[in-house]
This record gives sequence, structure tokens and C-alpha cells, in this order.
Amino acid sequence: MIPAEFELLHEQTKKIDILDETGWFINKFENSDRFHFDYVYDDLETAKTNMSVKKGYALLYIPRPTASVPSSAVIYSEKQASIDLKGYIRNVMAKEVESQKLGAEILKEIRKVNPEYKSIGNDSLSKEALISEEILKNIKTNITLTAIQMGEEGKEEESFTEVSMGVGMFAEHPDLFLYLSVWCTGDARCD
Repeated sequence: MIPAEFELLHEQTKKIDILDETGWFINKFENSDRFHFDYVYDDLETAKTNMSVKKGYALLYIPRPTASVPSSAVIYSEKQASIDLKGYIRNVMAKEVESQKLGAEILKEIRKVNPEYKSIGNDSLSKEALISEEILKNIKTNITLTAIQMGEEGKEEESFTEVSMGVGMFAEHPDLFLYLSVWCTGDARCD
């Protein structure tokens, strides 16, 4: 059985600590039946140690970006982080970054039309009235999430849940590999 799928069989709420150096994602991750998020305010090494001591599932570290917009994070865990957790983290982060970018792009468009414009908080212009193809292109965000598996004696190693699942799937179903090999080399083309 594939490790991530095996976890689904033994479902319990996983505790994830979040160390957000940007401040952008405070209270953006919602607790659910599957995940409970706690924000921590330690340095990274202390947060990793505390996560291990508390037997938490993972630590999400969002570093202060070198550029103005956060676009990456690292998830530390003793086991491989599940695909659904990684997907949820990417989605939450992308949504918040895109929301912030959208606000900035709209303000830029307003200032093009009215250079003396000063926001007072209750603007009558709707976001929909100002959104253009160019703005939508400018706000598109790709979040890079690196998974680090913490092993014995503090050894850290990058983990690839998706690759492990693929290997596990072929190991469990070798006939699938054979079928795909024949299919790809037969009349059907695998370009």
C-alpha cells in the first residue's frame, strides 16, 4: 500500500505548526477534521525541535522573502507530508498572495487614471470594474513548497511524496507497468 494512502486509513487530526516570518498568512489556514494549525513564534531551529518533542505532524516554515512577495515555503516532518496537506498549503498561500497582488494592481490602475487618488477605505469602484487581462496575468502565482523529512540524529532530507506514490503504485501493481510499457511501444504513441 502507498504510504500516503495508508495514512488515510488511520485518519486522525494532524497538528501542523506554522512559523510565518512574513505575517501574510496569519489566520489564513483553517482548521478541519484532518488538520489543526498552530502558529509559533520561535526561531526555525527551536520550532523544529519543539515540533519533534510535541510529536506534531509537521512544521510549515514560510521564510521572509528576498523579493517583496512570498512565493515559497518549506514543510518539515518526520514522515512524508501528505499530498492533500501540500496541496492545501499551496492553495491557501497562492490565494492570499494573489489577493494581495490584485489589490496592488487595482490601486496601480486607479492611479493611472487619477494620479492624485488617495484610498480612504470605502471606495465606490468595484474590483470587477478594474480587472483586466493584464492584471490577471500579473497576479498569477506559483507557490514552491519543499518537503523536508527529518530523520534520526537531526538528518534532513528532501522528500518527494508524489514520486513515492508513483513507485509504490507500480510496486503494488506490476501488471500496470507492463500494460503501460506495451501500450507505449505498441500502436499507441506516448509522445
